[in-house]
Amino acid sequence: MEKINFKLQESDSQRKEREFLSQLLIKDERIQRFLATYKVDYEFVLQNAYTLKDYVTRLDQCRDCVGLSHCKQPNTGYLLEVSANDGILDYEYVACRYESKIERQTAHQNKLIYNDMSIEQMGFRFTNIDIQHESTAYLAVANYVEAKTTISEPQGFYLSGAPGVGKTYLMCCFINEMAAKGKTCAFVHVPTLIANLKTLMNTPHGYGHVIEKLKKVEVLAMDDIAGESASSWSRDDILLPILNERMESHRLTVFTSNCARERLEEFYVLGKKSVNNELGALRISERIKTLAEEKVVKGKNRR
Repeated sequence: MEKINFKLQESDSQRKEREFLSQLLIKDERIQRFLATYKVDYEFVLQNAYTLKDYVTRLDQCRDCVGLSHCKQPNTGYLLEVSANDGILDYEYVACRYESKIERQTAHQNKLIYNDMSIEQMGFRFTNIDIQHESTAYLAVANYVEAKTTISEPQGFYLSGAPGVGKTYLMCCFINEMAAKGKTCAFVHVPTLIANLKTLMNTPHGYGHVIEKLKKVEVLAMDDIAGESASSWSRDDILLPILNERMESHRLTVFTSNCARERLEEFYVLGKKSVNNELGALRISERIKTLAEEKVVKGKNRR
């Protein structure tokens, strides 16, 4: 049986157009580099003229690009990349340098099992700290926190200091780096956590699953502890079980607070001296002392 040829026939005008386009392409330095790299010739260009034209057009669209907000590609942030294998044209779409940067910066997000950071905070890195304009004292704490990302020890840090001096910034840098290293992490803004868990109290599933996550996660960051609207419930039913489990299991836990560590016990007494309150406050403060070393962050208010 005669083989059926499904190849579409070109008209003379279509053939001439393709030949004219191929003549233009063969003069393009980028196409010349492509031919040299993949050891193909003019005939290859002639056969794939329209795809190669699309390729150089998209490259031209990326020239002098200043960011994704100005991207002219059909798929924002992605370039057409071509190659040749055994004389056959292959192509794929790959991330441009701006898209690749964003992907690198956000790749760690799947390691954050609980996250109260903003989008901006998820981009904080130690390399962004302006060492030329920071005080020696602030840089000393920053170096200490950064060093913690390379040390395999369970003791964390407790960054205390006035509001707005950069405690949370350093905490975000730390947790982003740990997540980038492949550690499962949680970043908890304690006042927000307590408020959210209150809303779950009367739901079918409750909040137990959240507590279990925070107990078990490899690295837990507790931002603004002692900044919450504290109660015996939040102290004894939320914070204490988390901190106790993490202390006994030697899991890395870090904190920021406007409250000096030595004043935690006073804060968690809740203004009502009783045996239960004093014991509850002592339990919280002792576990935090065991879990973390205090570092005082000093400086101007950055807000």
